[in-house]
Amino acid sequence: MTLKRFLVTLIPLTVPLFSPNALAVDKQMSSAMKSKMRSICSATNEQGHWQLAEATPDARRSLNMVLYQMNADDKLKAIHEVRTKIVGGTHYAFEFELQDGKVWNAIVLHSARGDYMIERHAKKGELCHK
Repeated sequence: MTLKRFLVTLIPLTVPLFSPNALAVDKQMSSAMKSKMRSICSATNEQGHWQLAEATPDARRSLNMVLYQMNADDKLKAIHEVRTKIVGGTHYAFEFELQDGKVWNAIVLHSARGDYMIERHAKKGELCHK
């Protein structure tokens, strides 16, 4: 194999390693999750749609599930944004910051039965790009 052929093969394989994380996450995200993320970020006041909300005690319990899974129970610095949707329970979408200054987002369902289920594990970055 010639050096030129080797480099032509190697370069396309290494370029994605240096691309921004957000782009990599978008490529891996299913079309259903992309649609869900768009609906979260286009909040309206209509019932059954995502709405901006306060960080209530229940919202904090939901976020604690994510923090526990991240092994970051005691590392929460701030909750930047909470959005909710009430369908079959309360769906919470969070944007939060840890003590190290990194911003993360996650989605948790608190079902009508009382169960907490992580719908989208914590991902680095803002919930909705501003």
